Amino acid sequence: MNDLGKVLLSKVDEIIDIWVKEVRRDIDINSTAGLTYEAVHNGLPEVLKAIATLLTPACRMKSKNSRKML
Repeated sequence: MNDLGKVLLSKVDEIIDIWVKEVRRDIDINSTAGLTYEAVHNGLPEVLKAIATLLTPACRMKSKNSRKML
């Protein structure tokens, strides 16, 4: 698998659905009891997109080149 970022982006909806279900299921996380689906996953798509960007080969190459310049 050359581009983990693409794979992650293709699974964002599935990851969010699982995340929300697991947060709701975890009895130790009682702060989500009154929150809507949207409130529990708010911000998660942006986090996953940022991680996906870091996992793309082009971003990794840019990062390596930046470190060489330091």
